[in-house]
Amino acid sequence: MVLLSGKLALLRPVGREDYSLLVKWSSAPEATHPLAGLFAANLFRLSERSIEQLLDDESILMVCAATDETFGYAMLYNVNPVNRHLNVGLFALEDCRPAVEMEAWLLLLDHVFAWYPVNVVYRHVVDVNPVDISLSISMGFEEEGALKDNVWFDHRFWTLHILALRREQWTNLGRQRFTDNIDYQIRYEQHAAALER
Repeated sequence: MVLLSGKLALLRPVGREDYSLLVKWSSAPEATHPLAGLFAANLFRLSERSIEQLLDDESILMVCAATDETFGYAMLYNVNPVNRHLNVGLFALEDCRPAVEMEAWLLLLDHVFAWYPVNVVYRHVVDVNPVDISLSISMGFEEEGALKDNVWFDHRFWTLHILALRREQWTNLGRQRFTDNIDYQIRYEQHAAALER
């Protein structure tokens, strides 16, 4: 069952068949994405039961290409209806085409602002991956703060950046600018593929 679909990407609900994949991604020692972060403090063995318990409180969607090949997941967590904000994250495998990942972000943010009564969407990004920060800025996220030396990864501490996207930023300019960026990325990938032939 597909929840959201675009030209290149689709987001679908998590099924039991996805649990082992989510456990594998979350328990990798090099993982810095949201699901891994939520389980990092878990002193017990991460299991498929842990995923089921998490799904009671958080929303996880599988990220697929239009071919239905699974490339990662999107997550909505720490939903705060009183203060009208929530956190989002998206994890994509390295072999996921950038245009697919970008369109998955577009689908996720459109979904959040259409169905959740929030004014602000937060994203936490570790500066081990500056490309993730650049991608967020291209969507309209702005840095609201940083927690220095907050994440231990690859034998050193890294800064955790707190990025925020306001509803009016997304609807007024961010969405159109990001859609244009996706179109540029698709053309670039098509051109690169043509040169390889």
